[in-house]
Amino acid sequence: MTSFWRNRRFPLQIQIATLFSLLMFLVGALLIGFNYWRANQLNIDNARTQYGYIGNNAAAELDLSTQTMGIAVNLLTTMPITTYQTLEQRFDSLPRLREILRSSPYANSVYAGYADGDMLLMRHLTPLNRANWQAPHNADWLVQSIDHNEQDPSQVRRNFLYFDDQLNLLRNDDKPEYLYDPRERGWYQASVNTDQQIMSPMYVFASSREIGTTLSRRAKNQHAVIGIDISLRTFSDLLRAQKLPAGSKMALISPQDTIIASLDPREVIRMNAERQISMASVETFPNPPLSELLSLSQDLPREQEQHLTFTYREQPWFGSLLPINNAHGVFRLAIATPADVMLASAIETRNQSTLIACLVLLASVPITWWIAYRIAKPLNQLRQNAEQIRRFSFDTQKPVNSIVLEIDELAQTMNKMRSTIQQFLRIGNSLAAERDFTTLLAGLMQETTHLVGMAGGVIYLPDRDCTTLTPALWQWREERLDASALPPIHLNHTTSALLQQALQGAMLHQHQISADSTPELLALSKALGPLESVLVAMRNRNDQLIGLLVLVNPFSADQHIEPAKLKLVEALAGNLSVTVETQRLLQEQKNLLDAFIQLMAGAIDAKSAYTGGHCQRVPELTEMLAEAAVEAKTGPFAEFSLSADEREELHIASWLHDCGKVTTPEFVVDKATKLETIYDRLHEIRMRIEVLKRDAKIHALEQQLQGLDPSSVEQQYQSAIVQLDEDFRFIATCNIGGEFMSDEHLQRLQQIAERRWLRTLDDRIGVSHEELQRKNRTPAPTLPVWEPLLADRDDHLFPREARDQLPQGYGFNMQAPHYLYNRGELYNLSVRRGTLTDEERYKINEHIVQTIVMLKTLPFPRNMSHVPEIAGGHHERMDGKGYPCRLTGEQMSLTARMMAIADVFEALTAVDRPYKKGKTLSESLGIMANMVQGQHLDPQLFALFLSSGIWYEYARRYMRPEQIDEVDIQRFMPTANDTA
Repeated sequence: MTSFWRNRRFPLQIQIATLFSLLMFLVGALLIGFNYWRANQLNIDNARTQYGYIGNNAAAELDLSTQTMGIAVNLLTTMPITTYQTLEQRFDSLPRLREILRSSPYANSVYAGYADGDMLLMRHLTPLNRANWQAPHNADWLVQSIDHNEQDPSQVRRNFLYFDDQLNLLRNDDKPEYLYDPRERGWYQASVNTDQQIMSPMYVFASSREIGTTLSRRAKNQHAVIGIDISLRTFSDLLRAQKLPAGSKMALISPQDTIIASLDPREVIRMNAERQISMASVETFPNPPLSELLSLSQDLPREQEQHLTFTYREQPWFGSLLPINNAHGVFRLAIATPADVMLASAIETRNQSTLIACLVLLASVPITWWIAYRIAKPLNQLRQNAEQIRRFSFDTQKPVNSIVLEIDELAQTMNKMRSTIQQFLRIGNSLAAERDFTTLLAGLMQETTHLVGMAGGVIYLPDRDCTTLTPALWQWREERLDASALPPIHLNHTTSALLQQALQGAMLHQHQISADSTPELLALSKALGPLESVLVAMRNRNDQLIGLLVLVNPFSADQHIEPAKLKLVEALAGNLSVTVETQRLLQEQKNLLDAFIQLMAGAIDAKSAYTGGHCQRVPELTEMLAEAAVEAKTGPFAEFSLSADEREELHIASWLHDCGKVTTPEFVVDKATKLETIYDRLHEIRMRIEVLKRDAKIHALEQQLQGLDPSSVEQQYQSAIVQLDEDFRFIATCNIGGEFMSDEHLQRLQQIAERRWLRTLDDRIGVSHEELQRKNRTPAPTLPVWEPLLADRDDHLFPREARDQLPQGYGFNMQAPHYLYNRGELYNLSVRRGTLTDEERYKINEHIVQTIVMLKTLPFPRNMSHVPEIAGGHHERMDGKGYPCRLTGEQMSLTARMMAIADVFEALTAVDRPYKKGKTLSESLGIMANMVQGQHLDPQLFALFLSSGIWYEYARRYMRPEQIDEVDIQRFMPTANDTA
């Protein structure tokens, strides 16, 4: 189960909604519980406060009842009433006593007890007690008097005197039955021997059956004791007047633990079976809740306020015992209230709160879900955006807005991250797509400055010896400036310590460029104003310096580059370092490849003087024609264009268009005469004729020795010599190959060949084994042997081996001669035009075959896959009669057709060929015009060649002045028939 929950994942919306719901439920429960508890506490505190208020009222009431009466007692002890001897004298004190009774509702009666047993008591009559005293209906005051005769103490007058409010005597009743001796009363006995005011214990007044107490004090003259009965009947009224919760119980308890007041007065006075009246005590109090409370508080200090919780009849009650401190002891106020009554409002509030909380919870669930959805929606969008970023998809990013600050900040951070990654990818794409190094640096600088929030910068690149840093790119606010306007940094002469630190690998942040810090960069500030700069050295994996990146911003005293951006600059500098190193390596490799290509072309040209600078001039002429086609705005080449890769492809193809000549034997390429192989075999023929001339001389001498006429012999001899000289001269002329060989010429060669010469030496000794093998194909003749002057022997034939066969699979369509070479003397001299036999011409033409084979074996990249076709197609013809593949004009690429024109024009105008003179412009263009008519060259390209003036630009650079004659290009322009 734990593993199940550990591996479970829930959407944030569900988690937030659930969390909020649980949180609201928990908060609601806590609030309800807290409010219930707090309401309970408030109710209890309010009740206790009310109890305290009641206690204070009771204390004040008790103090009022005892203190005022105590004062009255103290005053009376000093008045004449204590000295009067007779009733009549004592009547003078009645007004004072009346005022004392009137001043306090607690005073039940006031009296004086004398040492001789006399007593004067005055009581206030009320409608309630007037009947008890059988007083007249209009009587307000009752005076009870005991007066002993001074002469005869046994004579005692006992009278009840009734007075109205004005103290007019209404009636005087003699009460002999009133057997009351004050000296026997407890109040008198307690006070007669002390000068302190005494308060008696609580008791029930016999006359009124009210609970009260007596305050008494001995008179100053010590002849009487003054007392006042204080009724506590008003305390029950006071308790009943308090607003207590329903069902509450309350009682006032005396220091002697008697009940002196209660909400129910019947609980205070008890009557036994003998109808004797007594006060209820704590033990006999007929109020069970208060009795339970009092029993629980028996051992507790009565001077302290006590709050107890107890159970009565399985119901909880709250009880309080409040001490009331009085000068005559500690009274206690006992209050008990049922808990359900006291907490009724709290319970009702709790129930209402619970209902409201449930309703709010139910109503908040959809709101919570909606809020959770609104909170989770931006996060879901952020998750989707993050997923798209993970897939490097930046096209459909949705904007994320959230009222939650952290989510909004996260969205902004992710947007910045996405922008940073996107710009990094753009930088990577720039690296992959851009081939031009300067353009690539400009793009990287623009992306870098945009990414780190800089205004511009400079990239310095070192020279080969790494002694000078030269500005390669200067950019300011996305505008490229002339980097050459900035001075280079000479590393061996720099005096800037900061620059030295930067070059050692420390990223340098300079708040302001100055002459003191970095004088090498002062030119930037002079051109752009005060600048803040960041310098980062670019180093390769071997920790070699490959450049210096300087990023600049307008100087501000308040704002500087953020430290986080400095880290980004460092990372981008590393990326730029890789780019610079990679591009420089590629450029160096490209330069090396170009050098090898040009080296091969130069070697081919140097191999034979008969090619001159052909391999080096054709590329330039081809590229000039290609550029003219690109720049054409109208005509058939208006839509023609060349990418950088295609330009490089054409460049390499044009330089390698004759690379196959490296396989062509020099004796074939350099064959200037018909009999020339490694050397010119004409000398062999001359030596043979010299032999024949010697033979003729010998024959003439022999004839003279035989006796023939010397003059006749001499004439024959001279005639033979002249014929031999003419024959040799004819052979020599034929050997040059400058003129067309007619049938008559061939017939004369045949006649000359029939001459014989005597060979006496073996021609099979001292030769190579290959030549010996060829000679051994025929039996060796017996020496001496007569041989023809011009021979086509079997050993002159070189068979075509398998290695010399035309390669298969390349689409070549050429008819190879049966023999590799035919060095027959008569055969070679019989060549009608030029010096080359069919075999030798094929061998020379075969260079294009070798060119294609060699180039197709090279691992060219895809963007240069057409190099073999372009380089190998410049001998094809528009009519499909060219070689090596007999392609038609439609089958040839346009660049191959361009090279064909360049190849022909260069060959016609070249002045560095030993076998011919360079033709003039008009002659060359005339020949090429004829070739266009013969469907040898592309007429549209030839027309562009003429109209663009390439021919003249080339002539000015490479042709001799005498070759540059007047040319009317309209004469050579292809006609509609030529372009059809």
